[in-house]
Amino acid sequence: MTELLNKEIFNKSRETIRTNYKEVNCWDPEGMPYDELRLGAENQHQSLQGQDKRIVQAEIFSYLLRNTQFYIDKYDLFVSKINCRGLLNRVCGSPYDSLNHPQISEIYIQEQQAWSIGAYRGGADYMHTVPDWNSIMSLGIPGLLKRIKDARYNLSGKFESERVFYISCEIVLQAVLDLLLRFSEQALQAAEKSDGQDAQRLSRIAQCLKNLAYNAPKTLHEAMQLSLLYYVLEEHVEGMRIRSLGGLDRLFNCFYCADINDKRLSKEQAIVLSLYYFNHFHMLDVIANMPFYFGGTLANGSCGLNELSYLLLDAFCELNSDNIKVHVRVTKDMPQDFLRRIYKEIRQGLSGFVLINDEIAMKSLIQAGIEQQYVHEFTPTGCYETTVMGEEVACTECSAINLLKAIELSIGNGTDLLTGIAFSPQTGENFINFEEFYNAVKKQIAYLIDKTLSAVRAAETFYPEFGIFPLFSSTFESCVKSGLDAYAGGCRYNNSGVDVAGIGSAADALYAIKNLIFETGRVSLSELREILKNNWIEHEILRRYALLKIPKWGNNDSRVDDLAIDLAKYTAHRINGQKNARGGVFKAALYSFDRYIWFGQHTAATPDGRKSGEPLSKNLCAASSMNKNSITAEILSVTKIDYSDFPNGSVLDILFHPSAVRGEDGVMAMADLVRTYFRLGGYAVQMNVFDRSTLVDAQRNPEKYTTLQIRVCGYNEHFINLDKALQDDFLDKAKDGEE
Repeated sequence: MTELLNKEIFNKSRETIRTNYKEVNCWDPEGMPYDELRLGAENQHQSLQGQDKRIVQAEIFSYLLRNTQFYIDKYDLFVSKINCRGLLNRVCGSPYDSLNHPQISEIYIQEQQAWSIGAYRGGADYMHTVPDWNSIMSLGIPGLLKRIKDARYNLSGKFESERVFYISCEIVLQAVLDLLLRFSEQALQAAEKSDGQDAQRLSRIAQCLKNLAYNAPKTLHEAMQLSLLYYVLEEHVEGMRIRSLGGLDRLFNCFYCADINDKRLSKEQAIVLSLYYFNHFHMLDVIANMPFYFGGTLANGSCGLNELSYLLLDAFCELNSDNIKVHVRVTKDMPQDFLRRIYKEIRQGLSGFVLINDEIAMKSLIQAGIEQQYVHEFTPTGCYETTVMGEEVACTECSAINLLKAIELSIGNGTDLLTGIAFSPQTGENFINFEEFYNAVKKQIAYLIDKTLSAVRAAETFYPEFGIFPLFSSTFESCVKSGLDAYAGGCRYNNSGVDVAGIGSAADALYAIKNLIFETGRVSLSELREILKNNWIEHEILRRYALLKIPKWGNNDSRVDDLAIDLAKYTAHRINGQKNARGGVFKAALYSFDRYIWFGQHTAATPDGRKSGEPLSKNLCAASSMNKNSITAEILSVTKIDYSDFPNGSVLDILFHPSAVRGEDGVMAMADLVRTYFRLGGYAVQMNVFDRSTLVDAQRNPEKYTTLQIRVCGYNEHFINLDKALQDDFLDKAKDGEE
């Protein structure tokens, strides 16, 4: 295959491959068209009524794979296009149908009201998890099937539920093997009708797929094809959202080394193969991007970077895709040349990196109850959450809480100031001192947390019935041993995430109340309540005092920072370790994701001078335009919080003006800043480099900026594709960077 791995060939064919993938006009002739397949699957589903739901779903999965159309491109080296996306859920029902169950409808009526006023959300999460990629790569599909068959053979006594679980896994795994052989046969037939390099590529694809049908992967090509196909089968067929490909440098290194030693590949050819591989994830256009990670601590304590890490980084940077993102688990001994390359790419506009402090992340997981022997396999999941690969179903995005709303409810004595809805317990209208008011805020936070956790627990009670994922579950050794689906408690750790948003805005609002009411006596609480209800109308002088004169989070001012520290500690301790409904615990996170826009739109004016509807502070950042000192001061504020209290993740967004990171000195400045942030205990950081004038012009003339990438909380997007609220927020942030 080596003569096919030519960068010039890839560059010439890349756009053709992408066009063919998007506009398939040559499906394999033996498969059923989509609508015909749907009707056939519905008839099959009807004929299976009365059988165990797990068997029914597995049989429909098998039917789809036996009959789906697929596409093999003669210009490509991988296969991933099948024509049955979403049909399993359409025929068998979505796992999220559980939220309509009458037993929990009352809880979800309240949850929907809470979301509508920007207070909290809580429910099911089948979208943020990671399979055991180690098992997939070491065993392959044949090995996973053998492990399941051995477990069923060794099953003794009357364990009907476990037997059904094993049978369902066997059905789906056998269906995958049959699909691989269908792929291989079709590729071989196409090769026989082709000539030259087209025939060579198709023959190579056919052999790769045939090998995977009978064995675990042995080459880098086979490992990448298995990774890609498994992802597509989970995402498009079984309906599981896989939110990381794992540590690709770790997972693929043994295959790469074997190829190098046996002279099947050179380093340059490995880069070209990686370009073809990454190009498929670019074409898949995954919601919020497709992540994988580099580095991290190995079981022996050393850094996980290797020669392949550099080659994969080269390929990722060269492809310059906004549909893929990279987590970097930064260890103290990570080579600085690797990090400098990343900083240079960020400076050039490739913003798809988030750097994570490996030491703090692992410490937080140990405090959350993960055993030391497993933490080195933690996988950054989705944006910046964590899953211990092979041992945990983490459900990292099942809930979120707006801290600033708790302050609004305290001011309103349990009433939402925007809507007038009496939403939460009354905690008082008059307070002798700030401490009394702060205690009322904590009671409101506790109420929001309790309601959020209750909503999640209610959804989780239906996981065993609705969360049926035999292909996913078959990758976990613990599920195979227990005979339980991953969402029925089959994994070692079955945890749930609670994302806490608005820490900066909440600290600002609290200190503003302390200053305005209890220190200076400028207003009473009842007066402030009416002012905020009316969105500061006719009180602009007071608003500007609150906004510009009262200290704010992100400026290394202990008066505000101490409140943020206490809020974070209190909230984390109310969440961490609380039992969920599936044998695990809740894990706190301190970030907003892009909910800072929604929460802000549904939060009334607040005492810090913020107007109704304006965004909350994003992630760990200062509120917009409020970091008046420097990025160093913001880092000093942020790192006062103990992030070992937030095992579900956290992140600081940093915006650089291009002039601040110009030349080699600029790269060193970025490196020094990240190094300092991690040394002081920061959890994770993501960076953008742009100036405001560019963004203003992009907003006015979007057709000129179709390739302008931007890092949005935890994913990459073209700036012109963002809604106006997000665009305007970035304009505000860019203005801060220029002042």
